[in-house]
Order: sequence, then structure tokens, then C-alpha cells
Amino acid sequence: MFGLNENTLTRLLNEYLHKMACLAHCYGETEDKFMGDGAMIQYGQSTDIRKDAIACVQMTIVI
Repeated sequence: MFGLNENTLTRLLNEYLHKMACLAHCYGETEDKFMGDGAMIQYGQSTDIRKDAIACVQMTIVI
């Protein structure tokens, strides 16, 4: 795939998923699970739905 060997691709993917998890934690959310090259982030854990909605939008802008 684009000249990358499997070890390099695995390392890049792990770095990306780690950064996504850290980003979720920075906004007070939780990563639910990793699926292939994506992460499922869980929103709605706080009692203020507006806070969760703002966190979702802010994370999207940062990405």
C-alpha cells in the first residue's frame, strides 16, 4: 500500500489512533472502541447535553 511495509503502516496507524484517543480525553469524552482505521468516541456522559455537543463540534474542527 503506497510503498509502506506492514510494520510502518501499523506504527502509523497506532500513532493516529493514540492521538485520537488523547484528543477525546482532552475534551472530556471517552473512546469506546477502535475499528480498523477509525475510533468510536462516546459522547453524552455529562448531564449537560450542550457541553457534549460543543465538545463534538470542537473535536471535529481540530481534526
